[in-house]
Amino acid sequence: MNLELIKHGFPPAVIEVKDRLEYYKALDIAHTTQNYEPFFELISKVVQESFEPYFYLLNIK
Repeated sequence: MNLELIKHGFPPAVIEVKDRLEYYKALDIAHTTQNYEPFFELISKVVQESFEPYFYLLNIK
């Protein structure tokens, strides 16, 4: 997944310890119900958080 994100100009999605349970739950929901929305929302949040160091360096708020 991270390779695809990087190939399309996004930073990698780093799942921090605080998000790990949410990540596992989202994966379980996706696998058992074919509902990928919780997974997509989590990955979107994590990728947005990954942009924060770049925004800081570029002085973008």
